[in-house]
Amino acid sequence: MSIITLSTAADSVDSPQVGCSIVIMNNFVEQRVCVKFRVSCGTSYAESLKMLSEIYGDSVLSKTEVYEWYKAFKSGRQDVNDLPRASIQERL
Repeated sequence: MSIITLSTAADSVDSPQVGCSIVIMNNFVEQRVCVKFRVSCGTSYAESLKMLSEIYGDSVLSKTEVYEWYKAFKSGRQDVNDLPRASIQERL
């Protein structure tokens, strides 16, 4: 999944950039909830992708992202949030 970061550590919580970043991430999570619901209804991947494309237009997750989330929910995953990632300092 691609990560979009519009803010820096120096930004305040009230900055428009932080707010924009939160909106983008909420949109991704919202789409994952839709995918999870469609899986629970027995909807196919293709129909789920079509529905997301109609609703979210240019802001829709990529086909690969939708497929990966569809597959994860079909396998029993419940959480719609990303798994924690190591920070840059932890990777160095």
